[in-house]
Amino acid sequence: MDIIKYDVYRGPNLGVYISVNDNVALIPLGFAESKAEK
Repeated sequence: MDIIKYDVYRGPNLGVYISVNDNVALIPLGFAESKAEK
């Protein structure tokens, strides 16, 4: 598993938490689809 660093909301101190299982991925609003594909 790779760790990929992104600047999602233009703030260095904000984290993005994503929950994923076999059927569903919960991703916060504003997260670009192109970044989700990586």
